[in-house]
Amino acid sequence: MYSETLWKDPEYIAYFLAILVSVITVELLLTIKWSTLLARLLKGVKLTLIALFDDSLQDEQKEIALRKAAFAMLSVSFKTLFLFLAIIGVFYLDSPLKALALSNTSHHSVSTDLSWTILLLIKSMVAMVYWLIRIKLIKTSNKATAVLKAQSDQSYSVISKALHDLALDSPLIARMSLELEKKRYLNKDQLLSTSSTSQKPIWVCGLARAGTTILTDVLYETGLFTSLTYRQMPFPLAPNVWKKLSRWGISGIEQKVERAHGDGILVSINSPEALEEVFWRVYESHVYQQTESLSVHQSSPESLLAFEEYLSCILQLEDQSSLPAKRYLSKNNNHLIRLPSLLGHFPLAKILVPLREPLEHAESLRRQHQKWVERHQEDPFSLSYMNWLSHHEFGLGHKPFSFAQDSAHTQGEISSESTDPHSLTYWLIRWIEAYSYVESVLAEPRYQSQILIVEYDALSSEPSKVLSNIFSYLDLAIEQKEVLALAERFKVVPKRAERKSVDPSLLNKAEGLYRRLSE
Repeated sequence: MYSETLWKDPEYIAYFLAILVSVITVELLLTIKWSTLLARLLKGVKLTLIALFDDSLQDEQKEIALRKAAFAMLSVSFKTLFLFLAIIGVFYLDSPLKALALSNTSHHSVSTDLSWTILLLIKSMVAMVYWLIRIKLIKTSNKATAVLKAQSDQSYSVISKALHDLALDSPLIARMSLELEKKRYLNKDQLLSTSSTSQKPIWVCGLARAGTTILTDVLYETGLFTSLTYRQMPFPLAPNVWKKLSRWGISGIEQKVERAHGDGILVSINSPEALEEVFWRVYESHVYQQTESLSVHQSSPESLLAFEEYLSCILQLEDQSSLPAKRYLSKNNNHLIRLPSLLGHFPLAKILVPLREPLEHAESLRRQHQKWVERHQEDPFSLSYMNWLSHHEFGLGHKPFSFAQDSAHTQGEISSESTDPHSLTYWLIRWIEAYSYVESVLAEPRYQSQILIVEYDALSSEPSKVLSNIFSYLDLAIEQKEVLALAERFKVVPKRAERKSVDPSLLNKAEGLYRRLSE
């Protein structure tokens, strides 16, 4: 009887409607694809910046670009306004019913006004509490989903993809981000080429699949280095600026998951990654990025100075007042094509070049290339991502290194397999070209003390011994207990390649080069 009485009470009905409308409003807010709207907005911002600041555009091209940008921004703005008005309409949908309910009461006008205020407060409080509960449930669900997506390497949301496109697709915007970074964080008194030996940089470079990633990871785990990590994406040229923005709730997967290569190496948002090549794409792509290859080149003094300033900004990610000051560490396989420039400008730098047995290395490259071709066909964003980072080692965006001595291996001496990335011969030729160039650089006495060849097989079979030698070469004081712990990361990789699958003379040439570099 009491419940029947309540349902006949107009004020009770008004309160019930207020709660119901609050819940419906929140659900409508959650169903709208705000990420898509934000992605379109970011696209408009990108088009606007390019139209306003790209000096390579003609006036007519700028006008067209500005029109496109304006249309994109207005389209998003009007759609957002319409959605907000619709939501407000839903929020006050119960107002006529409340007015009718309250008009039938015997309360005087002051009481009626008070009831309206109470109902509005109830609606606002219910909406807020329900919103917080739903957001918490969504975040809990998203964390589990994010880990699963990261494990399948499909962890980029619509907004994340749009943000990557904004930050990395246009060299103009990427350069603007670096200028902003330098304006705020550059300390010209701490440039690497003139700093103390305690801050001499270390680079790990070589052909992919030679152990460059795991070696970089192990060095980073010592805690003695500053490196760019996945946390700096998608603004690797403005790491400190992005670090500030990241405090506003922008984050990534902390849990380690296997990377897309499927090689057992686990990564997280805090793992070091080869991101600094974005700088060279922005500053010197016209010099070394050809249509089908990446060419060996001499970097300009202006680019090298800008690069040095960039590295000095990266060092600001850590508290450099602590002792000992952390040194810069990076993996960048593309440094193979600019070794003399890098070593000449940074006389205190040390470069580790992993060296893997040529046939096994070539087979690993071939299999990885096939895997990435399939991946890029299924996921176009992954191809764009690799192109933005200038990671052209594998897949549909593959561009081999081009050295001066290439013609001796490709003009008639080798079969058509020499130009087919799906063949083992192709990758064996790439191996010979790359490490022949390393050998030629090592022939220069002035560079010999700056480059250390790290044997992949020895690192896998005797990791503690090789790591101790590396730490000694880098002037790092690492306790033996820590060396042994780090050595557990390395495992012996089973042999997979067959000698009969390649030309014997080509293999002999590669193995001879391997022996010389191993001595």
